[in-house]
Amino acid sequence: MLKTIGFVFLSVGAVVEVAMAAAPPATTPPAAASVQQQARVAARRAVTMPYQKVHSVQGVAAGYSDPATKKIWVTALNATGAADAAEAGFRLAAISVSAAMPGATVKATFNVQAVTDQVTLKLYAGDITDPGPSGWASTTVSSTASNVQLTTDAFTLQPGKSYVVTAVALVRPDATADKAAHAVVKLTDLKWEF
Repeated sequence: MLKTIGFVFLSVGAVVEVAMAAAPPATTPPAAASVQQQARVAARRAVTMPYQKVHSVQGVAAGYSDPATKKIWVTALNATGAADAAEAGFRLAAISVSAAMPGATVKATFNVQAVTDQVTLKLYAGDITDPGPSGWASTTVSSTASNVQLTTDAFTLQPGKSYVVTAVALVRPDATADKAAHAVVKLTDLKWEF
């Protein structure tokens, strides 16, 4: 009788040991619908957070953007031997996703309230650590205009990356000496689309 009990314990121990040595079950990737929902929530949060001001000037130029009113002012004067230019605008808070999500775009709407010469409106989205944009769009406007829309080309959001959106206005006067280029632009809408 004692031999039978020992065999039973030995058998049970072997089963437990085999079960413990088995590989953990593979995790299933999140469903596409849940990834899209997660991205929509992150995008809504990013669009409603305070915008970060961005600007870059070269030569005789100035640029300013106001996150409260979403207005951008840029001015440059062709007064130096190099290119004079001013660029200003906004950067949104970053978003990220837990799984690859193809077909993401960003759409912006601008009102060009004043312009001399011309203004280039630019929109791009990309990973914080990557110098090149994942999606972008631009257009040049030479007169006042309402509802100027830009939509980036579609790109895939990759997991483990943080994507930011930047919307700017750029003026660069032509080669005529002492010529000024100036623009006032209002960003009226900026949103992610999936």
